[in-house]
Amino acid sequence: QGRRNQNEKHMITLSEALDHSRSVQDFFTEKIRNWQDLESVSQRLAPMIGVDPDTLNKARKAIGARATSISVLCILERFHSIENPAGYLMSLVQQAQNGSFNLKRLLKGNIGGNCQLTTFYAV
Repeated sequence: QGRRNQNEKHMITLSEALDHSRSVQDFFTEKIRNWQDLESVSQRLAPMIGVDPDTLNKARKAIGARATSISVLCILERFHSIENPAGYLMSLVQQAQNGSFNLKRLLKGNIGGNCQLTTFYAV
């Protein structure tokens, strides 16, 4: 039961991710139709917001490609209030390493303009 609750805490659909991350449309006009499209867009977006390729790769290894992609979108949403986007992403990696990473809470924080620092399962 504990594992099931943990999995539910991190389940996010592609449409849910995109609904909470609307700023990406300001940078990329092509429609994101699947997870591969999202990963491609976030890989191109990361350097534009100050996340270097090495940091992006570290995040992918630690939290997975999809979680990293969604995290990059969350960082974009809160870009004006994040001084160091690469450092912010690495703090998410540290949270994953200590078991406190919560992608759903991070994503939901974008609604109220309060992107919170928070291995997820995408459906």
